[in-house]
Amino acid sequence: GLIAYNSVTKAWKQLHGLSSRGLAFGDVDGNGMADLVVSFGSGAGVWSYRNGSVWKQLHATSAISLAMVNHGGMSSVAGTGPIAPEKIAASLLMDVDMDGDNDLIVAPMQGIASTGMVLLNDGSGYFTPLANALPPHYLGKNGVTVNFAKINANNDGIPDIIATTVDGSSQNFYGAAKIELYLGNGDGTFRDASSQIASNMISGWSEWLLVADFDGDGFQDFMTTEAVNFGTCNINMFNSPPVSYSGCHGGRIYLGDGAGNFAPGRITTTDVATNIQDTAIIPLFYDSNLGGAGSVNPAAKIWPWNILVGDINNDGKIDMVAPTFGTRQVPSFINTSTPGNLSFSVIYSNTGSSTSAGVLMDVDGDGFLDLVDALAINNSGSGPTTLNVHINNGKGVFTTDNTRILPAQPSFQHARQWLVADFNLDNRSDLFVADHGIDAPPFPGAPNLLMMNNGKGALVNQTAALGFDNTYTHGASVGDVNGDGFPDIFMNNDLQIGKFNTQAAVPGKRLWLNDGKGGFQPSRQNL
Repeated sequence: GLIAYNSVTKAWKQLHGLSSRGLAFGDVDGNGMADLVVSFGSGAGVWSYRNGSVWKQLHATSAISLAMVNHGGMSSVAGTGPIAPEKIAASLLMDVDMDGDNDLIVAPMQGIASTGMVLLNDGSGYFTPLANALPPHYLGKNGVTVNFAKINANNDGIPDIIATTVDGSSQNFYGAAKIELYLGNGDGTFRDASSQIASNMISGWSEWLLVADFDGDGFQDFMTTEAVNFGTCNINMFNSPPVSYSGCHGGRIYLGDGAGNFAPGRITTTDVATNIQDTAIIPLFYDSNLGGAGSVNPAAKIWPWNILVGDINNDGKIDMVAPTFGTRQVPSFINTSTPGNLSFSVIYSNTGSSTSAGVLMDVDGDGFLDLVDALAINNSGSGPTTLNVHINNGKGVFTTDNTRILPAQPSFQHARQWLVADFNLDNRSDLFVADHGIDAPPFPGAPNLLMMNNGKGALVNQTAALGFDNTYTHGASVGDVNGDGFPDIFMNNDLQIGKFNTQAAVPGKRLWLNDGKGGFQPSRQNL
């Protein structure tokens, strides 16, 4: 076996029953203590023995010899790359093994792996891959999981995962998608329960998954935002016969029964001009032409890539806000649902800005969720777009007030994902936005954005705390990983793009640890 001699106690101690094939010393977790990395024979793989007590498997394949490389005071096994895939499409921080700390789930881009990866946290922010933790996803290596969300699907108290996986093949790129459900076992592994979702195949793609109890029955539901053609919508004008329109874009709400089963719910939305019924799709065609009451304009083909959810009138029910392309009034869907019956009353806000993405957060500290948004620029490279703040009147109507952005309105190239957290624990909501830049070759990347609430009703640009590197950050996730209570940030930075083009984004650090004072430092673990 493997034994060690302690020069202080002058005693021998057996560390492992297997003999080593190769070993090396170094500080692999950056805490100043020497750790041991051992390669065992007989296919047992490479393991680390950290802090004199904890064994962790680093790799399933054994090595003949090992060497350690020091970088920034932290050691790594020579020749190894990042633990997570170099190209990540989605990530999620949540406690998968119920040990009290946030673990990491990541999804690779197409062509890399047929399943996502679970990395277990030891409580200090050091992560180790857990083999065979997630079931294979839709289409294997040709599939791309573009979104994860935490959900308690079967009401057993064990965290579950809802995911959207799209077709990433060149033959049908983003032409189909599947909504997948993974039920947690409580030990970090998950079992596939996707068959418990009715109508979980999508002809096109679903951009986001939003979890909430929409009908107030006490069970979690989820919503998909669908930026594609899903058939016809039956639109009933008041005092007029129903009219059927094709090309509906919007979202579906899947109602949960608390036992892990989900099915699209029938939705009724009503405003002063229309009554839309008999469909599981929210057909967001509303266009008031910046004047008068809302009306329906089917030709508008509004694609709400990121419907926002939250209780915007503080009545205890989950409402929705839909940023719209073009200078149309923004619809707020005020929830009037009862258990098993989905209904929303639609009101409008004349924000005067063209938006496609954003977030609901309380900017001015009055207890009501405000709207913060921007227009995500896709592949055109036509120039950046600015951040906007719209203040809620308490009833779900928003009025633009960009004086609440300091020192000036920041710009985006492609605001990919918006995350709200209280980064400095001052009981005020702060904002991180992942911006991956122009989504076309050479993929030059862009800086991300960090806006901190100053407690006086304004968001202050603190992006300098994360640096201004042009990274390709395809989303992010937020959560405390090292147990200090402050939310940290994991960025889905692409580490491979820059290898093929000098004009591409830089391979930025992925995990940023929050010091609670407005500063962030990159983790020394190579994730």
